[in-house]
Amino acid sequence: MNSKINILCTSNLIPESGFDILLSVYIKIIKEFPLANLVIASDGPMFDSISRLIKEKEISANVQLYKEFVSKDWARVLLSLSDLYINVEANTVSNNIDRMALKSNAKIICSHRNKEFVQHLNDNIYLVDPSDSSDVEDKLLQVLKLIIGNG
Repeated sequence: MNSKINILCTSNLIPESGFDILLSVYIKIIKEFPLANLVIASDGPMFDSISRLIKEKEISANVQLYKEFVSKDWARVLLSLSDLYINVEANTVSNNIDRMALKSNAKIICSHRNKEFVQHLNDNIYLVDPSDSSDVEDKLLQVLKLIIGNG
């Protein structure tokens, strides 16, 4: 795929959210799909370490990191510009952004534990289990390549 794809991720920046895994996979993705753009709009104890990792891996041209959502309106704008929404937190509770993502045109990658997404399962929703660390990186990479490759 030679066109730009926008990916939005809003999970909390905590170790359980798997942002280290997401960035590791994303580095592989941009080698194959250099126009893939990742927006992380989140906050949490890992914000500074994720920010440093983005700089260390020299991917800041493709990754924008925002400390938090300012409003639902901003979330709505970001979702409207996104081709793909990722929330792989291993929680069962959806948030307002998850519900907005369901109403958007974005494809969704989420945890199989997120009841809101599982309840609305369709061809635009891809499930990944972040707690299964043995192969979550490979699964996430395969799903991203499938989605981005099919544009």
